[in-house]
Amino acid sequence: MPEYVYTATDDDGVAISATVEASSPQSALSRVRMQGLEPISISEIGLPDSAAHTEEPSFPRPAPPPPSPRPLPHEIGRFYRWRNPLMFFAVFFSLISTFIFTGFLFAGAGFAALMPALFLALGLGIGLRTWRIADRRLRAWRYGTAAEATITSIGQANYNVNGRSPFKMEYEYAADGVPMTGTRTTFNPDITEYSLGESLWVVFDPARPSVSAEWPPIA
Repeated sequence: MPEYVYTATDDDGVAISATVEASSPQSALSRVRMQGLEPISISEIGLPDSAAHTEEPSFPRPAPPPPSPRPLPHEIGRFYRWRNPLMFFAVFFSLISTFIFTGFLFAGAGFAALMPALFLALGLGIGLRTWRIADRRLRAWRYGTAAEATITSIGQANYNVNGRSPFKMEYEYAADGVPMTGTRTTFNPDITEYSLGESLWVVFDPARPSVSAEWPPIA
């Protein structure tokens, strides 16, 4: 992955120079901002100084979503439900609770076995809710109505799954004139290609306008 050298200022206005790995200049800028810094300039290591970026790089505007029903990439159509960070948590939580519950039963713990059983039920409940949310997002990708949105927040989520903190993006859009807020959480670093305040396309479910997804989809 390319490495970029940047100059940025912190909240006190102190200039900081460091490096960051990213797939593109725009992704590098996003990662610098995730550290609470304001970029001044950024350039890829190995390129001449004249190639330094002093402002947001310009990229072609993505094409709007095609008419529905839309085909989805194989990795999204078949595996997306299992890739949600909360699904990882629900599966891990349920497995651990199952082992503890089974151990308590074999040990003849009696009513004490109800405690891990409650945790098991909680894990299964989180998994079921996460599955339904993913299913609705898949429906939005395939059949949703297109709308323009603006990114209002992008960074790391405030929780960890197996020692990893997923990326989280929030955006605002209008569904039939009604303001809506959408959230996208993923482990895929491609989401850092977006920047705060940037416009993007989203698709929302006409039956549930609050259910939306970015376009093009991020696995």
